Amino acid sequence: MRSRLLTALARLLWLLPALPAAALTPGTTASPPKATQNWWEALFAPMPQPLLVRDDGTRLRRGTREDAPRIRQLWAANVAPNSLGEAWSPGGIETAFVYRKTRDGRAAATSVVAYDEDRRLTGFAAATAADEPFNNLGPLVEWKKFFDLEDGRNRCLLGPICVEASVRGSGLFRDLYDALLVRSGDLDDVAEGVVLIHAENHASLTAHRRLDGCATLGKFASADGRPFVVLALDLAAARAGLST
Repeated sequence: MRSRLLTALARLLWLLPALPAAALTPGTTASPPKATQNWWEALFAPMPQPLLVRDDGTRLRRGTREDAPRIRQLWAANVAPNSLGEAWSPGGIETAFVYRKTRDGRAAATSVVAYDEDRRLTGFAAATAADEPFNNLGPLVEWKKFFDLEDGRNRCLLGPICVEASVRGSGLFRDLYDALLVRSGDLDDVAEGVVLIHAENHASLTAHRRLDGCATLGKFASADGRPFVVLALDLAAARAGLST
């Protein structure tokens, strides 16, 4: 009898590893496969905790050099030709979207990227210092007359900002600015952001003008004949509005 019991117990112990985790521990659920966990960890490795997590699962963090190919692809598909489009080189985009500081401690460049649960880049927003080399090249140098104002205000160039077409109207535009201007802290010492928008990009113009502290500075035509509108965003007012 004892021998039979030991044999039955041995068979039961052999079967246990094959049972689902939920069956082993009533009231709990099995942990997700390790591979599922690791892809989020890989995407967010430079910044394990996202700046913001949306209700739809989209996560926002600072951009890195590794995001540049996806940024360029999304930008070309959803913005060009109503903005700089293909004007920036791959190297320029990599530089613009990696956080770093100037000699005086201010942000020379920073960005925020948004990834959905399918690992898809659904939006990005950037800010750069006016004296960054790539801001002094190409057909848009005329914008600098709106930037180099001798009034003592610390300014940055805001943009580009891009939201993938399928998620426009979902509030991601506002969340990108929330993460960039409020949650990251990268631009806390900047008083004003200057934004360049193609004059026919009415959706972007409307979205920016809904932000608190937004005013129109003027217009200009690029060297290749494209019309642009220049906006100024008072960042203290914008932060206050985004925080409510």
